[in-house]
Amino acid sequence: MLFRKKTVAAALLAGALAGGLVGSVFVRFSDIPSVRALQNYTPPTSTKIYSDDGRIIGEFFQEKRELLGFSQIPKDAVNAVLAAEDAHFYKHRGFRVYSLLRALAADIRARRFVQGGSTLTQQLAKTLFLSSEKTFSRKLKELMIALQLEINYSKSEILTFYFNQIYFGSGAYGLEAAAEVYFGKHAADLTVAECALIGALPRGPSIYSPYNDMAKARARRAWVLGRMAREGFITEEQRAAAEVEPITLSPHKKPEVAPYFVEIIRQALEEKYGGETMYRQGLAVHTTLNIEMQLAATQALAAGLKEAEGRIGRRGGNPEGLPLQGALIAIDPATGAVKAMVGGRDFTESQFNRALQARRQPGSAFKPIVYAAAIRDGLTPSTFLIDSPIEMDDPSFGGSWKPKNYENRFYGKVTLRKALTHSMNVASVKLFMQIGPDKVIRFARDAGIRSDIKPYPSTALGGTEVTLAEMTSAYALFANKGQRAELEMIRSVDRKGGRGDAYFPILTEVMRAPKAFLMTSMLKSVVDEGTGKAAQEVGRPAAGKTGTTDDFTDAWFIGYTPQLAAGVWVGYDIKKSMGEGETGGRVAAPIWSAFMKSALAGKESRDFRVPDGIEEVAIDDATGLLADTRCGKSHTEYFEADSVPDQSCLDAR
Repeated sequence: MLFRKKTVAAALLAGALAGGLVGSVFVRFSDIPSVRALQNYTPPTSTKIYSDDGRIIGEFFQEKRELLGFSQIPKDAVNAVLAAEDAHFYKHRGFRVYSLLRALAADIRARRFVQGGSTLTQQLAKTLFLSSEKTFSRKLKELMIALQLEINYSKSEILTFYFNQIYFGSGAYGLEAAAEVYFGKHAADLTVAECALIGALPRGPSIYSPYNDMAKARARRAWVLGRMAREGFITEEQRAAAEVEPITLSPHKKPEVAPYFVEIIRQALEEKYGGETMYRQGLAVHTTLNIEMQLAATQALAAGLKEAEGRIGRRGGNPEGLPLQGALIAIDPATGAVKAMVGGRDFTESQFNRALQARRQPGSAFKPIVYAAAIRDGLTPSTFLIDSPIEMDDPSFGGSWKPKNYENRFYGKVTLRKALTHSMNVASVKLFMQIGPDKVIRFARDAGIRSDIKPYPSTALGGTEVTLAEMTSAYALFANKGQRAELEMIRSVDRKGGRGDAYFPILTEVMRAPKAFLMTSMLKSVVDEGTGKAAQEVGRPAAGKTGTTDDFTDAWFIGYTPQLAAGVWVGYDIKKSMGEGETGGRVAAPIWSAFMKSALAGKESRDFRVPDGIEEVAIDDATGLLADTRCGKSHTEYFEADSVPDQSCLDAR
């Protein structure tokens, strides 16, 4: 009887102790997350930036990852990981007692954690829910979560989670990202040898990365292939062939096609959607950029800067060795779509975008704004100006200012067309004062120039600072029949779940189509006969204008064809002369021509269409009235129908 009482007491005590242990474990690990949340779990995915034809030009991510369904995961990749990490995956229920005991013995011998003994399910549990700390407490949590995973999900579901979540090194999370990072291909296209190399990485991504140590990577691949053969996943012949297959890696850091453009896109996305959405929710951003035009822009600018630097260096014009900078932007006049953008000679050295952010004096490239304001105000290309000495007050010079022409001579009575064609400074200043600074500034604002413009006489000659993008967009409206299109870089942003945002061109009429054509006809004269002759190299009808600032510090050329408008700026990042003769026509126009020739290759050569409401008539050179054979020399000129002179040159006698 006494023995029976002792036995019952012992049993009660053991039960109490066991219950207390279970209770303490339950309390200690009551914060373990429920794995059922994985049913709605979406791991962070990257935002991709696409060109106008759907090619990837950029990617933003915290974890580089692309999700795959189980059917998209190559069988060889699954077998490689199972062979390397967990050959008994399909036999256990989340953990293996033998592996745990073996790891525990090794840890006791080393008096520290040296082996994990983790199954794939345990690795997934740790990656998804736990930290990497090596403690007994964390290991118990890992086991409990692994059990939950095995109870709630099938083996194929666990493998799908694993291959989308696990880190394979070099910034690649998940199999698809690893295939792209290491081999520049989709996971579905991996060979057995490539699967083995990727399968070797989870145990030590930095140790076995072929980018870090090719010898270790090759040895580890051979080990995995051997394991695959022993487990019956591949034949001995397949193992032998895969072991000698060369490891051909994708360039670890592929050069970006349009880094300045992509950075502007990143800033716009972060401002509108926030960093959390942009870096983790996998937006698909379709942009306006054309890759072929972008490559042409990059090449043309690089070649032009190299040539100019060589010329400047040969005459000792840059003893400090400062890098000559430049920028190019190309726009579809009809939509405002930015087709190419180069913000500097090297994005890795300077992320400052000189196409959008740099404000520099445009010199004579600003004159078309003055002439366009005059045309909008009712003047015609045959309106006369007097190119003669003038002196006036200008706060920019602290008082009196005497503008002069580049050739240091005056031309007397000239038409608007001739004054613009030959970039006459004095006549342009007089035109600016004649129509009034307010009308010029108003036109500039309507044309999209937001930079501060002073109502000073020197503004007519580009004595104000503007951006290349502003000026190119303003010129583009002439090509687009007077309609200005807001600059557009994003066409649509697609989100998961079918939600997205679409962007459409925003057009504003700045001047009527006939008046815009008059500006185009005058800017064609600049290319055909004037300071922009270098642009004739494009080999098709074009209109544009050069710009050169005082002391040759900035060189510009902005021009367009019916299909494309582009602007080029060249100079130093500080106010420094490039040297005598380094004008817009010599430095910037050849870059523009090289770009346009390449960008428009294979496209139809079109001239600017004469719109309704325009008449071409013969005009007497001396009087600007209708020509008559009895008067003298004459030329043809375009007019709006209601602006054609109603008198003959004979009436002026």
